Amino acid sequence: MPKEKAKSAANKRAYEKRKQRLQSNPELLNEFKEKHRRAQNMYRQRQKGETPGDSPTPQSGPSTAPPQTAPSVTPSHPVCTLDLVSGVLGVQVHESAGVIEWHGGLRTVAPTLIREGKNYLHFDENYVRNVASYAAAIPGSRFIDFLDSSSYTDSYDLVVAIRQSLSAGRPVVVRNFDYLPSFTFTEDGLRRHFGIPPTMSVDIHDTERRVVDFGNPHVNGQLGDVMAGINDPDQCRFVLSIPLTHRSMPPSISMLDDGLTVGWSQTQTHMPFEKRKVSADNLAVRSWALAHQAGVFTYPHQDADGEATYAIVVSGVKLWTLYFSCDPTQSRDQLLQHFNNLCDPDANVHPQLTAETVCLYPGDLLIQPPGQFHSVYTPTAAFTIGGHFYSYECFHLTEIARYFDVTLKGELTNQVHHHSLETLMQMIVGLPHLDRERKLKKNTLLALCLMVIHPKRYRLKVHDTIRSTQVSAYCQTIATDIVNSMGGPEFDPQHPYFGKRSYVDAGEDVDWILLISNWLKC
Repeated sequence: MPKEKAKSAANKRAYEKRKQRLQSNPELLNEFKEKHRRAQNMYRQRQKGETPGDSPTPQSGPSTAPPQTAPSVTPSHPVCTLDLVSGVLGVQVHESAGVIEWHGGLRTVAPTLIREGKNYLHFDENYVRNVASYAAAIPGSRFIDFLDSSSYTDSYDLVVAIRQSLSAGRPVVVRNFDYLPSFTFTEDGLRRHFGIPPTMSVDIHDTERRVVDFGNPHVNGQLGDVMAGINDPDQCRFVLSIPLTHRSMPPSISMLDDGLTVGWSQTQTHMPFEKRKVSADNLAVRSWALAHQAGVFTYPHQDADGEATYAIVVSGVKLWTLYFSCDPTQSRDQLLQHFNNLCDPDANVHPQLTAETVCLYPGDLLIQPPGQFHSVYTPTAAFTIGGHFYSYECFHLTEIARYFDVTLKGELTNQVHHHSLETLMQMIVGLPHLDRERKLKKNTLLALCLMVIHPKRYRLKVHDTIRSTQVSAYCQTIATDIVNSMGGPEFDPQHPYFGKRSYVDAGEDVDWILLISNWLKC
């Protein structure tokens, strides 16, 4: 899969706001230019392995020299602990780092890189301190469902419960879902448990470079480079989207992925893809991993192309902040504006939004519905696995998330996927093979059909070119007939689908089996 450079909307907004302040104050502008020049020189020297000439030695704290051996981060049993400072401060993060008190009593270190005696990541620190004031998510939350997997007869019942939550726009947390007590976040642990060698080429995100160059924090390197810096307080780096194409979703929740289990798996008899070009993204998005050093903050965003996301913390801790609209009946443009305001680093949660933070420990599973805006703080070195998927129950959320993507030209997300349209078409063709026990809602089915009928309305410029083929024409014919049978909107702004309704409302039940019988007879 070609690597796409992530575009952080938060960083862009911060840049524009800072630029305006600097232009209005010449003295401040000159001071900033001098600091910027020093930062660039320091960064280039470190990249060459040199000691920065104009950077004073920190007055206190551990040696900033990289450790000589690969570090070990051993996870503990996933029991909630409020102390995430011990063992991190002075080891993974500089000892002069501040301590942040989170809502509910959790304590973490602040994002910190000491440069010229000051915290070079002060902007990240301020944002995290703001996020720390949000409510802690606990069972009984207004917005998030906490499920106990042991209370379900089998995995099928668990999957049904998860589908219902996601369809209502509610993230799901399952504690101690898949705990690996024998795993250690080391080069050997990654090799033994996941088949990932330290020599794997990766796209490293460097938070120091992110301060210097807002739009391009990327450094080419190997996974071993990140591992070697875990116990180096002079680094703050992470890797997104480590491909794990040899793995898949955990078996107990694999039926959530309707794109694969229905769209691609059950349509090969009459739509084989031996002679078709199929995007490699169909493999890459199914399973991936994240590797973080301590102190990394990922700014608010939604995951790309309206896919639902699952994440399992394997080692370390994640503080996952989820943002919700206080009034989901607002127009989609109003919702877009409110979520876009999250990118303003100097603003608290917008009055029309609220937020809760989930603390995820090793073994915990989080599943996000499509379009779920979230930010993540990683207070300890952490390794996480996850993946993306489409669900028939969630297409009303997928459609509006993809609308947001296109309207703001991809600035609300940090990745781009190329498999979306072909998977959606496969899911149209897969409808006759869907379990007759499944219940589909009107808005979800309408949304799926509209995305297939009008693919260009949901296409970013960086997406693969949309090609008209016999397969696409066939799928569009099916989708058009379904929409017409339901009195579909055809992008009529006055239609109830686009009108004043809750964007998380999946709509009323539809007799989709009857709809299928109609177009099968055509």
